[in-house]
Amino acid sequence: MKNKYFFQRLLVLLLFGLFIFSCYENEPTADSLSWSPDGQKLLMITNQSQELLLIRVSENNVSQVSVVDSARQEKPAFFAPRWSSDSKYFLYIKLQQRLCHLFIDAITEKGYTLSTCLTSEAPEKSTASIINACWAPQQNLILFHEIDKSKKRQLVTVDVYGKNRRVLKTGRSDVVSFQWSPDGSCIAYLAIGDTKNSTGLWLVNADGSTARQIYQGEGISQFQWAPDGATIVFIQKSGLEQNVGYNIFLIDAQGKHLQLISENKTEISQVDWSPDGTMMAYLQQAEKGKNLWLIEQKTRQKTKLTFDNVENYFGWQKPNKLIFSIKYPETIVELPEAEKEKNDVHEIIHGISKKNIVISYQNHQFSKLGKNMLYPNFNPVFSVLAYFDICKTPELLGSELYLPIVQFSSGNTEYLARTNNELIAAADKHVLKKEWAKACARLSDYFAFDLCQAKFLPYFDADSIIAAKISGRDSLRVSQVFDAVKNGTLSKTIYILNKLNEKEKADWLFEQLIKLTSNYVKDNLSNQDELYWNIIAAYGKYHEVELGINDLDRMLLAADGDSLFLSYLAFSQAFLAFENNDAKLCLEKLNLSSQIMPAQHDELEPFNFLISTCSKNISYENNPAIKTTLERLRQRFPKSRDVYQTLNLLGDYYAKLGEKNKAISLYQQAILKTPEDQELWQKLFDLQR
Repeated sequence: MKNKYFFQRLLVLLLFGLFIFSCYENEPTADSLSWSPDGQKLLMITNQSQELLLIRVSENNVSQVSVVDSARQEKPAFFAPRWSSDSKYFLYIKLQQRLCHLFIDAITEKGYTLSTCLTSEAPEKSTASIINACWAPQQNLILFHEIDKSKKRQLVTVDVYGKNRRVLKTGRSDVVSFQWSPDGSCIAYLAIGDTKNSTGLWLVNADGSTARQIYQGEGISQFQWAPDGATIVFIQKSGLEQNVGYNIFLIDAQGKHLQLISENKTEISQVDWSPDGTMMAYLQQAEKGKNLWLIEQKTRQKTKLTFDNVENYFGWQKPNKLIFSIKYPETIVELPEAEKEKNDVHEIIHGISKKNIVISYQNHQFSKLGKNMLYPNFNPVFSVLAYFDICKTPELLGSELYLPIVQFSSGNTEYLARTNNELIAAADKHVLKKEWAKACARLSDYFAFDLCQAKFLPYFDADSIIAAKISGRDSLRVSQVFDAVKNGTLSKTIYILNKLNEKEKADWLFEQLIKLTSNYVKDNLSNQDELYWNIIAAYGKYHEVELGINDLDRMLLAADGDSLFLSYLAFSQAFLAFENNDAKLCLEKLNLSSQIMPAQHDELEPFNFLISTCSKNISYENNPAIKTTLERLRQRFPKSRDVYQTLNLLGDYYAKLGEKNKAISLYQQAILKTPEDQELWQKLFDLQR
């Protein structure tokens, strides 16, 4: 099958035409992680729970996790957690009810204490008026944006108690962005003024005196001080329409020596100095993707590091590492069509959300840090890495999730799970590392119930849960358990209990799962796809495809569901068999599913997809199940919008067996359904010759 839009349509259909509801969260920002300079503390904004965490670490483990602040509201709520240079204070910004609060906290022996809170009203159509607060180098002085009465942004400094306020003299210009010089003596800022003469790059002394323009011009998008404080690098867009250019300039602090160091015809979105000041990296848009380039500071020699495949740019980290991620290799090396289709199925079954590979470049050497990571951030003192792991839980139908992780050089990994979905994701991580007890502990947190307790059985008893559901009693437990059925967590719990040699508990719980599943199906006829899909995804996540096929057999025999649900279960087995490279079993289960599929549910594309892919690796002569299933589908669902593809595949079947007349007739019937399909016309002409 060569329909390039097929799998996108398959995802939308969700196997049988039922729509997927998938609510993607905003990604964490680059400022969501911040290590203290002494390496002992980490500030982290969790994406799902919207909490600001203060995490204390040693070389080998997390010693304490404190919730500094929490916001259960529209996101984003927190911004820019940052440390003072002596690691004794931190600040962050919180947006709440259109008011932007700048909090400054002091570290204590056991935790932290609030030093001060500054509040200002957020302007119309803006996230906040205080948004870019930062510490001065080597002193506990804070610089931030503030909106004045004329709605222009000005620069203000305060001490750690919010006192000794000073508005820096920046003229009548509107300050867009700013940055302290490395020695803290002055501040560079980008301003947009009332006239062209006042627009450009400026400097102002730390005490607010002597604002002076060092570069005049529009189109500056980003700038950065060199580590030695002698020069500033910046990007400027120039020209219009067909003659747009993106130039990288260097200028000294006096504004006297301007140097054009890179001239480009495509967009430059980022430029950064290496920590030792010997190189600059910049991110450039290419025709097929993005690329990272290096510029040697002394020689101005340019080196291209990537091949149109940059996914995310994470910047330089000490001592001199450049961190970025590239797209998964399948986007670089073109795969055969059949391999692409198989890869797509694999990703769905295993709940894979995004794929990237995070790369570290240092001393002309590339190394792989990991995959599916966002904003990897190295501890400045210890060999500890903090990042967000990109995953999808609960499986296909859930929100995209960013699991906070702290990873130690000893191999110990701490999953800082706060929400139910994060706890499920953390349990998955432990299972894949065969840490069964830790996985069980995470699921105990999820259920708010110790799975090792003797009182295990009454908590999950299906009869009492269903009775409570009918009568409206114990709604919290009922909701928790049915959610665990729907999102596949109960299936995972059974698997983990088996691995902990709790076979009696696991077998009993499987019986409860079947009862609960049957009850869910009766009450949620239109949402059956969520249930069966997450059951098979639970097996896929743990790479237990054969176990999934066997357990679904037990459910087929015992579950009290309608014919649609039973058809779904059989098709789920076919999907798992396909993943297991068992084409024969896949076709058998497709045949069973097509037999019991109700006539009113006539989405044939998933059947067509699996049959098409399986038939590429199997002998037609020895597998009449291909013909039987296709014939049944076209006879039972003649008005399906996808029956043209079924006719096409059946035509292929007879063509390969040499039955030309039957093949021609089927191709002609398919063309009547989709006369615009050029591939079908070509097959027909080839046979008629």
